[in-house]
Amino acid sequence: MPIPASNIRALSTAPAALRQKTSAESGFEEFVEAMAKPRHPERKRLIEWYGRVFKPEDIDLPAVQANIEKLARRRAIGKAASAKSRQSER
Repeated sequence: MPIPASNIRALSTAPAALRQKTSAESGFEEFVEAMAKPRHPERKRLIEWYGRVFKPEDIDLPAVQANIEKLARRRAIGKAASAKSRQSER
């Protein structure tokens, strides 16, 4: 099953090797497209580069959601601390 483009950002917590190798959202979209099409001209090169065929089911969606929630909590804490710091400077 192909990954909808709208979910690409959520996949930033995909396997570490893939995150490191596709640094931009468009790069990840191109990677997924090539992996989904057996006759894609870049597929063989990308399989060698990634180390294996990429399958969307390799992505642990509950782990992705947990990481997104963790990042959201950390961001909220950081924003609150920053606002408190600015208030104490006045």
